[in-house]
Amino acid sequence: VWSAITNKRTLHGSLCIRIRQPHGSAEANIFLTAYQMRDLALVLNSHADRLDELKHELDYLQTAAE
Repeated sequence: VWSAITNKRTLHGSLCIRIRQPHGSAEANIFLTAYQMRDLALVLNSHADRLDELKHELDYLQTAAE
């Protein structure tokens, strides 16, 4: 994800998603406003936090099972 300030002094961002598989590939380009970039960052951070919580839960369950 990258952002830039245009000559009109508006903030915009671009997100490019590329998926490559042996049987084909796909690409999607998404242009975002500053608010959309902020919201995307908040959602990604929320998911990262949840993954950390799940890792701790897994560690606890593995220790309890031993």
